[in-house]
Amino acid sequence: MAIVTFGSSKGGSGKSTLCVNIGVARKLAGSDLLLVDADPQQSLTQWSALREANQVEPYLENVQRVGEGFGKSVLEVSRRYDTTLIDVAGHNSDELRAALNISNLVVLPLRPSNFDAWVFASDLRLLEQARIYNPGLVALVCFNGLSFAPAVRAREVRDMSEVLASYTGFQVAQAGVGQRAAFNRSVALGRAVLEMPEDTTPSGERARNEIITLYRDIFTRLGEST
Repeated sequence: MAIVTFGSSKGGSGKSTLCVNIGVARKLAGSDLLLVDADPQQSLTQWSALREANQVEPYLENVQRVGEGFGKSVLEVSRRYDTTLIDVAGHNSDELRAALNISNLVVLPLRPSNFDAWVFASDLRLLEQARIYNPGLVALVCFNGLSFAPAVRAREVRDMSEVLASYTGFQVAQAGVGQRAAFNRSVALGRAVLEMPEDTTPSGERARNEIITLYRDIFTRLGEST
């Protein structure tokens, strides 16, 4: 059983988009999957409802969990699934802290902006606190929202890598994820980019490759089959 949280103290980091795309990849790989929406904005739940309304297959089980007893509740329901993915709100919430205490791995999306870099230090403090109770927690930073222009993207990755060099206690994903229209197109249909083979644009192809790479990176680090 693997529990993966997509979390950050910074709103707008792209947690929900990564969560649904990795969730679909995991489901397509044959895993018995549960999505947990721990964000009061209910982005995950709205996407799931749109997916059901559009009769997109395969069906992805989605539950909402917030408030007191969050960690215990999620642990209990997750026992019935191979993989549980948790999407939390973009701030220092009770749900984020509880999710870190019960997860095997947390994906920390990091966008190329000073605001995101400033918040990252507070995320690391949360990780330190969580590891008192959950010493095996793996933290994986994923550069997200990168430019589609190769030269700009390379500069963004270099600048963020320099910022991260001042910190420890995490790993960095092998490849980042771009700011691509393909993600918006798929989410608007209740789908993931892997379910958009008709999107033959460069954006669509690159988005699919990025998600496949991130998916393999996450579950390889957990010792799971990809």
